[in-house]
Amino acid sequence: MNKVSTKHNYTELEHTPLSGYLHPLYAASFASIGQPLDLEFSKGRILKRPVFDSGLFDGMGVYPFLCCTYWTELERDLERLQKELISFSFVSDPLGNYDANRLEKIFSDKFQPFKTHYVIELAKYDRDLLPANHKRNIKKNRDKVTIGTVAKPLSCLDQWNRLYENLAKRHRIEGILTFSEAAFAKQLRVPGIHVFQGSVGNEIDGMLLWYRQGAAAYYHLGAFSPIGYEMNLSFKLFDYAIGYFKEMGLERLNLGGGAGVAENPGDGLARFKKGWSNSTRSTYFCGKIFDKEKYREIAEKRKLSGSRYFPAYREGDFG
Repeated sequence: MNKVSTKHNYTELEHTPLSGYLHPLYAASFASIGQPLDLEFSKGRILKRPVFDSGLFDGMGVYPFLCCTYWTELERDLERLQKELISFSFVSDPLGNYDANRLEKIFSDKFQPFKTHYVIELAKYDRDLLPANHKRNIKKNRDKVTIGTVAKPLSCLDQWNRLYENLAKRHRIEGILTFSEAAFAKQLRVPGIHVFQGSVGNEIDGMLLWYRQGAAAYYHLGAFSPIGYEMNLSFKLFDYAIGYFKEMGLERLNLGGGAGVAENPGDGLARFKKGWSNSTRSTYFCGKIFDKEKYREIAEKRKLSGSRYFPAYREGDFG
């Protein structure tokens, strides 16, 4: 593997109240998957999961990636985790203040570039430079659409669940992204959430969920009705959200990566996000085995000891 020299140098707002992916309520929304576990020194949050019926546990970062306030302290947290877990894995925050070379040394059991994330540096953002397709879809049928923010995010839980159910059916979503109503009820209460909605008629036909953390905002999820898709409502909502955050004075927006777990710059979602962005950031998949003997025993029992998946014994497990 080629050496990775990327270093993220963003200033972390250490004294800013916790919000977004850093807030404990966000991790709590995944309680059906694992027990939320605080990282004492790095101030991140992970999930502690039972490893089938072995009586053992492993750890994973919450979706979509691990955020930490103090990345340089993550190694200290591993000393505690090795007493509780047989392995630990996560995807790194694309805007995190860490040295990727250092992560590679720490997580020597598994370290690889994961997905490119599309980022907007708002100081350099110029709406006039958007691709022609984006400009066309922003303007098309704009007079038929009403767009705005939601003052009380939890009030839109029913509408959001309806739209997300449509998204799940349309894209056959499974695994960790099959959020329950209870999970979304928690996520809509997380400090720093911003909800944007669009309507074609009397119904809500599209919504975007974003989380603000310090000087940045992360696009979290979006969902649309059949009419919302037909009217290309995603273009209009993203245009509105970007303008909203720019006016708010934020420095950058993370739009996320393309669809699926494999890098594919040509997929529709990647092209859509790339069209808005003026920068990119990498994420990395990191894994560490604390108890190699137990890890090997469980993998062999499940006949997955030769798997390149990490952790190997989780291959095919979408619980």
